[in-house]
Amino acid sequence: MLPIGFTECPICHSKNTVARVACADETSIPPNAFVSLEHVVTPIETPAKYLGYVKVIVCHYDVCATCGHRYCTLAEKTSLPASTVFAKGKIQ
Repeated sequence: MLPIGFTECPICHSKNTVARVACADETSIPPNAFVSLEHVVTPIETPAKYLGYVKVIVCHYDVCATCGHRYCTLAEKTSLPASTVFAKGKIQ
């Protein structure tokens, strides 16, 4: 069941990620805010149902600041505007 959060590296069990370390001194980002380096958006509806918003699964990825392993830090189901998911008929 989504959302699924992964709070530590599956290899070395460190909780430090590159995004967290990079944002640690950034005053505009709250200390406990979720941050990640990248995300992948996958639509989970058929094109016939697109009515402005599309149900998607978003997987957020980061890199362990200790061992360098790239892993999924959060997987969640949400809805996004179709214009942000598709551009010229291609999935973004």
